[in-house]
Amino acid sequence: MPLLARDWAAETETRTESLPGGVIKKTYIRTTSTTPRVIFGIFTVGITEVIGTHSVEIYEYYYGNTNLGATKNAAADTANTKGVKLCEQKNFKEAGNWFNAAYLTCSHGYKDEKTFSDSVAAAKIAAEGQELHDRSKFREAAAKFQEAYNKSNVSELYAIFSTCRNAANAAAEREAKAQREAAERALREAAEKAQRQVAERAQREAAERAQRQAAEKAQRQVAERAQREAAERAQRQATERALR
Repeated sequence: MPLLARDWAAETETRTESLPGGVIKKTYIRTTSTTPRVIFGIFTVGITEVIGTHSVEIYEYYYGNTNLGATKNAAADTANTKGVKLCEQKNFKEAGNWFNAAYLTCSHGYKDEKTFSDSVAAAKIAAEGQELHDRSKFREAAAKFQEAYNKSNVSELYAIFSTCRNAANAAAEREAKAQREAAERALREAAEKAQRQVAERAQREAAERAQRQAAEKAQRQVAERAQREAAERAQRQATERALR
């Protein structure tokens, strides 16, 4: 019987493919070669070799440095979960990138394909709302968060967008209250200022009137004294003439 010897040789090849949405697919191909050799065969045939190969492919999906999983749909689910966490941190713009990666990576017809698509749109709207909120345009921000709420169909995102909407409305109410109070305060201060001005004018007019009256009285007194002195002088003169 022939004596057999078996040689094993394994090689690994890595292929990288860029997918829509920024996801990278890495394929690891491990090829194993098997070579049975007939060392003692039929002399008329000589040494016989039969060569066989076997390949195994392993997949990994990445977004940035994050390993998303080994299948398209698993990778999409992981990306979606990351997007939700970013929404919890109010980083809606970056969350939209992850939702987009999920949507473009999943298999066509996957059960959550539309959910991923809706989340992309909702995150974009929420990012606009957050920008408005940061610019203190609270009413407009609340409207955007409501729009994002209506667009989403994920319970976690419902809660996040409704919380943001309520916070924006509360900020708008605080701002409106502060504006009302400032207007009331300005009106009150203006009224007080007007009252002070009226009182000050009245005081000035009273002082001026008193000054005029005092001047007039002094003038009358001077005139009366002059008249008395003139009368006294005339009487003296008349007396003096009578004595002469």
